[in-house]
Amino acid sequence: MVNRREHLAATEFEPTFPRNAAFCPIACSGAGKSSLVGALAHRQGPGVIVDGRILANGCPAASRIPAISGFVYQDEIFMPSLTPREHLTLMVSAPHSRGTSFGTRKEGRQEVDARLKLDRRTPAYSRRSRVEHLLQDLGLRSCQEALIGEPGANKSLSGGERKRLAFATEILRDPSVLFCDELTTGLDSFHACRLVGILRDLSGRGKTVVCSIHQPSSDVFALFDRIMLLADGRVAFAGHATEALRFFESQGYRCPSSFNPADFYLHVLSTGGDGGGDRGDGGGDSRWRDSNRRICDAFAVSPLALQTMAVVQYFHNIHLSYLDSGEEVKDPALEVKIERPGYAAQVCLLLWRDAMDIIRNPAVLKLRLVQKLLLAVIIGFIYMGLGRNQRGIQDTEGAIFVFLTENSFLCTYAVLQVFPRELPVFLREHRNGVCSLPAYYSSKVISQIPLFVVEPFVFTLVAYFLAGMRAGAFHFLMTAVGIVLVANTAAAAGFLFSASFDSVSMVVIALTPFMFTQVVTGGFFLSIETIPWFLNWTQYLSWFRYSNEALTTLQWHGVQHIECEYEPGEAPCLSNGTQVLEKYSFSACNFTLDYAMLLFLFLLFHLLAFFMLWSRVRRK
Repeated sequence: MVNRREHLAATEFEPTFPRNAAFCPIACSGAGKSSLVGALAHRQGPGVIVDGRILANGCPAASRIPAISGFVYQDEIFMPSLTPREHLTLMVSAPHSRGTSFGTRKEGRQEVDARLKLDRRTPAYSRRSRVEHLLQDLGLRSCQEALIGEPGANKSLSGGERKRLAFATEILRDPSVLFCDELTTGLDSFHACRLVGILRDLSGRGKTVVCSIHQPSSDVFALFDRIMLLADGRVAFAGHATEALRFFESQGYRCPSSFNPADFYLHVLSTGGDGGGDRGDGGGDSRWRDSNRRICDAFAVSPLALQTMAVVQYFHNIHLSYLDSGEEVKDPALEVKIERPGYAAQVCLLLWRDAMDIIRNPAVLKLRLVQKLLLAVIIGFIYMGLGRNQRGIQDTEGAIFVFLTENSFLCTYAVLQVFPRELPVFLREHRNGVCSLPAYYSSKVISQIPLFVVEPFVFTLVAYFLAGMRAGAFHFLMTAVGIVLVANTAAAAGFLFSASFDSVSMVVIALTPFMFTQVVTGGFFLSIETIPWFLNWTQYLSWFRYSNEALTTLQWHGVQHIECEYEPGEAPCLSNGTQVLEKYSFSACNFTLDYAMLLFLFLLFHLLAFFMLWSRVRRK
């Protein structure tokens, strides 16, 4: 098992993981225990190459492991706006079951999705009972209604509470195999023992548990049936914890009676056992490596290792017999069907979560609405008294420019952090089968649309009449529709750039020239007919160009007389609306096409954004 840095994570490794056992890989930092657990769980990171086979009852099982297992990651990632109770209810109620396929059943909102961690046949009261028991058993009852929050920001849960919540999430559906990466990191000794005790109970019910731990306390260490010690990518020991002491004694390393056995093993594997040097000390480095090599070589030929190899060979022979007979290799325990309920059910669930995120951040929502109203009032007063004269032509075009830029830039930048902030959560949920990419992306878009309808409409309602723009219900409503389309198209462009980069800073850097081009090709500062031929195509991707033409048409098409306030010969005057449209190279015949193109750009940007997000998810 190697990664792109050619770092050896584990070699010569053929262990067995029986049922009814809690297995604990232990190693110094960087020795490969997390890579090992990730590879066994078929959840290795990008760039990691796993060489070898994973067999379950003699059947190839690598690709099937995620369907029958749970995985507790070293880092906890949650939606910060949910409470522990809501999160667990969501997970036990998510619409993406790994159980056997059954029919769909309509239930209440809390249970409408109850299909991810538990079987569809599980009654609603059983799902609720499961959540209640986990909250109680893992000591989460006191914080069940507190927001999860984000570490270092609006943090509500402690690191230990987050770790326990992550653990509860993975054991909701009682998986056959449970993998845990650094489960006790950040926990006090009491809660560490509590979690490992639950692991032991799971193993006692016929489950297989593999849990890597960096430096377990003596109490935690005593709860594991079997341990595995890793050194330099090799196995220094694998077997029952009681046998480890005898093995190290046979190699000349006797654990003091007052010493934590886990600390003793790590001490031996990191210093060579004499304390004279460690892996960071040049003088002791060779002694440390020689000691580890000798220990690993001794274990490789020990009776315990040979016994393990015999078991491995037995299952390997079963696998070969399947291949020789030409039979399809199957095991009922591994034939777990993954059912994907309807797209609409997934979207509804994710929309509920997005709604909670918006509702529980009222300050941001209120600030955006107040900002819109304030800008609308200011702009309306600045342009108040627009007239049908020569100065009014320029002022009206200026008002249209402000209307469009204000509802473009703010809407574009409002969504830039959506995917950089939430993509880690989605990647983990997607990997665990919680939701599909189309459902996730659709929910993000749909959840934002109401805001990008209400805000520009309110803005237009206030600013339009304060400025004294063209009267008439048709002209106002079509202007409002145009502004709403602009806001949503601009947001779609924001989604595209948000989905393309990992950080908001990179998104802003890439977005700046794009927005500059959008404005310049909108026809405000130059006639679009004068754009050089090799850049002429850019105007067709500019929502400013279509919206400017549409809104200008609404203001001037059909106007038969425009007052000329200049003295004869002082300045040329435009006498009607048709001349105004010709001045800006616009045509009233394109009015319907302009709105259609705004809708087309809205769909195009979202399609490109989805493709960019899909490619990133595929790479990761």
